[in-house]
Amino acid sequence: MKAKLLMLILVFLVNYSAFASNCELNYFISNVKTVITSKDRLKFESFFSNVKFIPNEDEYAYYFGVEEDDSELVDFMKGDDIKYVAFHVEDDFVIIVFYKEGVVERPIAINWHDIGDEWLKNYAALTIKKINGKWHFEATPFFFFRHSPWAEDYG
Repeated sequence: MKAKLLMLILVFLVNYSAFASNCELNYFISNVKTVITSKDRLKFESFFSNVKFIPNEDEYAYYFGVEEDDSELVDFMKGDDIKYVAFHVEDDFVIIVFYKEGVVERPIAINWHDIGDEWLKNYAALTIKKINGKWHFEATPFFFFRHSPWAEDYG
């Protein structure tokens, strides 16, 4: 009897942990969309894991636009039909693909060719990493490999 109770408690704790982790991830992703559309620089900067990754003015123009003109990213994220799917590479590393529901199918696998052809029209993507229990941008989000850490030397 005690063994069964212990097993039930263990199963509950494992399921609760997975549920809580998924809720944290969904909350972070929904905040990303809100911060992009509101152009909140301070909140956006809080998503970065390291201050060396905080955007410069040119990168902010890419993320938010210039003055009153919205960027393509802001225009894309403002869509009511924008949904997302998370691809867990590891427990602490996730690729998020945003897509226009009703225009393109919900991705069930990452097809970088399709995503690249329709970048900021029907798709956007970023990677996030869990550091010290919190989700963060690891480097430059939404740049579609142009500034991936492994490509820094190739600019």
